[in-house]
Amino acid sequence: MMSEMFSLSTAVRTTLTNDRMRKLFRVFLISHLQDFVSLYKYGKLKGWEEIPPAYKTTKQVENEPIATGEAWHIWHNLNDRYLQSELSQHFLVFAHDSDFKAVLTIGTKALRKQIKEMEQVALKYEVPLPERPPASLRVSIEPESFEDKFMYKIIYKGIDDSIDMHIRGVIDILRNDALRKMFLDIYSSELNIQDNYFKLGKMKGWASVPPIYVEPT
Repeated sequence: MMSEMFSLSTAVRTTLTNDRMRKLFRVFLISHLQDFVSLYKYGKLKGWEEIPPAYKTTKQVENEPIATGEAWHIWHNLNDRYLQSELSQHFLVFAHDSDFKAVLTIGTKALRKQIKEMEQVALKYEVPLPERPPASLRVSIEPESFEDKFMYKIIYKGIDDSIDMHIRGVIDILRNDALRKMFLDIYSSELNIQDNYFKLGKMKGWASVPPIYVEPT
């Protein structure tokens, strides 16, 4: 099931020409993720799963503790969210296209929501926070020196990399069910963001769409 999950996730990320085909792969992927979670919980209930050691904290955890690897995923994903948030705020200053600015604004708000949720979880389990980005930005570069197409591609690559990172978090989080659900929700949200962002890129002519296969006659 894990192998199929990676295969379906790759299919969603790389199906760039046909929107309906990508949507179909997403339906398969989400259904497969739900089956994976159900199967793992069943194995956990039966005692067939090896539970990794808990992450040690100085205070008692009210509910289910997290594993050491799960603490790393919290830190790693939060560090990525900080970077993407700072990058999006910079590009908001440089962007020229009004549609691009609107999408960046929506994405920045989604990142802030995710950051707040992850920070709360990190503090709950005493996971050290990564270095936060600066509260205010100092821009010393002329906005005209950046093209919207270039900034679009940088943001898209960040989204694509984050999707791969989130799915690994869903698979690796074995001890704490609530934490796995949080990462699953973030993963689903990131898929929606990528889908809308790619459609904007196709509309603007910025997206890197692979050549269409034509069967020789």
